[in-house]
Amino acid sequence: MQEKCMKPVSVIGAASGWGAQIRETSQGPEWLIEQGIVDALQDAGADAELTAMVYANKGEAAIAPADALPLVTEHARRLAQAVSGALNKGALPLVLGGDHAIATGTWSGVTTTLKAEGNFGLIWVDAHMDAHVPETSPSGAYHGMPVASLLGHGADAMRYILSEKAKISPQHMAMIGMRSYEKGEEKLLNELGVRVFYMDDVRKRGFAAVWADALDIVTTGTVGFGLSIDLDAFDPQEAPGVGSPAAGGLSFKEVAPCLKGLAVDNRLKAIEITEFNPTLDKGGKTATLAMELLLSFFQQTGRIGHDQPHHPKGKHLLCA
Repeated sequence: MQEKCMKPVSVIGAASGWGAQIRETSQGPEWLIEQGIVDALQDAGADAELTAMVYANKGEAAIAPADALPLVTEHARRLAQAVSGALNKGALPLVLGGDHAIATGTWSGVTTTLKAEGNFGLIWVDAHMDAHVPETSPSGAYHGMPVASLLGHGADAMRYILSEKAKISPQHMAMIGMRSYEKGEEKLLNELGVRVFYMDDVRKRGFAAVWADALDIVTTGTVGFGLSIDLDAFDPQEAPGVGSPAAGGLSFKEVAPCLKGLAVDNRLKAIEITEFNPTLDKGGKTATLAMELLLSFFQQTGRIGHDQPHHPKGKHLLCA
């Protein structure tokens, strides 16, 4: 029987868009915080506190994606240190992105602090595989490469955040929701043996069944697991405020029940949510989705009313 207790929650903003082609994802963390995500978590029963806002260094706005590596990795190192500090205080890091390249920082911080490189599970929920290396990436954007980096492939600067070890072993990773990807990254994942649950698998089996399999993968033979959610995993009708939308995605109603109460599972070591771009959002849909997904982790009974409008400063309505 798994130990279940609520850890304090360390909310960490990862304000970087240098890994993306549309860089206003850097505004996502501040937007969610200004809308009251910390207050909302507290209202849901979490001992939540904003402990760090990790801003990316400034650079030339016109810098090409492939030339942004120093900015991406410098930010990732500082983010990894912030995540490490939260873990060392016994907290559950909750990282708000930022483009998905921040994952190299988040999960390097987790695995290195836990001394669990290669012995840590990671569920990756995304429309994309994010498993390019520079040689296979059509855009050169580093938010398309964090999975490869965490598995020990690609640019040294991304792989060597805090340590030179691969952070995740292929057998301990599960990916859900893939429907937009290139052959090069699919080939790498297939060769490594990473379990990929495509969107077709979700539609055939249901999200709950796929989620159960993913949990089994990331909790077998590991010291714990984490969850990285790219908001473009969700259908653009629910999450328009992302830089790389892909039709035919997940829905809140199928995902949220699987997340409910997960924060009290001590096997869960960190949560990350990425790619919210407030400049692309429509009617606050994506902001509401992001906040309600995060609240789901701390909701023990009932459900969170996704059809209800978001009320700023933590005044979310929790429905029995």
